[in-house]
Amino acid sequence: MSRSTAPRVVCFDLGGVLVRICRSWDEACVQAQLPFRDALAFASEAMLSRRKDVVDRYQRGELESDAYYVELSRAVDGLYSTTEVAQIHAAWTLEEYPGSLELIQELNRLPNVATACLSNTNAVHWHRLAGEDGRTEYPAVLALRHRLASHLLRCAKPDAIIYEHARAAFFEPLAGRPEDIIFFDDLPENIAAASAAGWTAFQVDTHADPPSQMRAHLVSLGLLSR
Repeated sequence: MSRSTAPRVVCFDLGGVLVRICRSWDEACVQAQLPFRDALAFASEAMLSRRKDVVDRYQRGELESDAYYVELSRAVDGLYSTTEVAQIHAAWTLEEYPGSLELIQELNRLPNVATACLSNTNAVHWHRLAGEDGRTEYPAVLALRHRLASHLLRCAKPDAIIYEHARAAFFEPLAGRPEDIIFFDDLPENIAAASAAGWTAFQVDTHADPPSQMRAHLVSLGLLSR
């Protein structure tokens, strides 16, 4: 199959790529209208490590939401109650970046191109992102042809296995070439792992209009015209 007719997949991370999210606990506290308590404790390596461990297990589907709130409250030394942790968690996901929907719609009109997401996420955020709450808060996400989430796959980026699962979902039965998956993510470790899997991967700067950055890369690859 020639390059021009080969099936292509354009795959996006969600948070920081198609959807704006809080980048820190104190930012999420502002969104949740809660005070930010003990900045020194939150900056400590010990607390950062404990929080990461709990969040990682939740994103891999190893914890139910209620258990996650309890464990995260413990990980922050009880500075926030389980109820407050739930409020902060709900406030973490914000709005889509302007231009995200238009980019997905333009790609969806192309022959031999499928759109997708591969997101490290969790049950509560996914309920909103995927429209399971009956709302259309994130139309760009709903417009994607393939929607893959870490808590459903029970593995997370940057582990190599999640890229294998994704490729199997995109190309049945693994007929497509890994380089025909064009991938956008905001974290360097996820980009490195995608590149190691053979994907064509680009890091997105969350502070510099992600949809415009991605469009420029897609133009350079010849998928889109200016």
